[in-house]
Amino acid sequence: MTEREMDQHSSTLYDKIGAAYLDAQKIFGNPRDDWAKDFVRTPGQLGCALTKCKILEIGCGNGSDIAFFDRRGHDVYGIDASRFMIEQAQKNVNRPDRLHCGKMEELDDLRQSHAGMFTQGKWGDLDYAFARYSLHYAQGDMDVVWCAVHSSLKNNGVFAFVVPNPLADIPFTDTGDYATAKSVTVKIFNEQIEIKYPFRKIDALFTPTFYELFRVRQMEYYPDEYHGASQIPAAIAVVAQKPHAGTSMFSKCNTDACIETQLVRAFKQRQRFLRVDTI
Repeated sequence: MTEREMDQHSSTLYDKIGAAYLDAQKIFGNPRDDWAKDFVRTPGQLGCALTKCKILEIGCGNGSDIAFFDRRGHDVYGIDASRFMIEQAQKNVNRPDRLHCGKMEELDDLRQSHAGMFTQGKWGDLDYAFARYSLHYAQGDMDVVWCAVHSSLKNNGVFAFVVPNPLADIPFTDTGDYATAKSVTVKIFNEQIEIKYPFRKIDALFTPTFYELFRVRQMEYYPDEYHGASQIPAAIAVVAQKPHAGTSMFSKCNTDACIETQLVRAFKQRQRFLRVDTI
């Protein structure tokens, strides 16, 4: 599958499988969802104020997470590439006009084209942005996403996300080889639903730009059901913060080997939490 074909596939995937996906989710559930939901739904623990916040979900799906914050009085916004999923999500929030169909790589363009997206169309005023198992669908350079999220957050704003671990994805790639793989195909919900997304090496996911823009506060891992036999963590959860202007960043960690070492070491030591700046 070419990059263009993968882009088209990712953009329309949940328009095609959305209804079946939601039905299977209700029947089979997903252990990793419970863990990941807890991770992204605790902004107070992640450094975001418990009072009314302005929150963006990237890849909001049917809106279950964004509705959680909406019910608690926060100002919520969301984007998703699937029009079907956006239509489902809009049924679950008080301000459906704040949920928009669009690719995460086009977040900057999307904000400019929707005057009501974020309060009065202002830039850089979000308290919290999060993405639960959605960033891996991004096409092209991840720096586009990192820069867009960074510019959306206010100083000291928090960004939390959960993504598959590229090292654990290798057996599910088109080539089975870390160096040459282009795509990942997995079956979830008792193998009822097949999903496909681009494969990225670790340094293509956690790019130097990511470390230039954000301070990594916490990294956590979790082995899930379809990667259960893997010898390393299957999912990576990160809490990052946009430093206040003028704040110096900690030393960068921007190579495959460095992050790979962190993950393997964490698994071997059976640690639940990682601190990127202490390893």
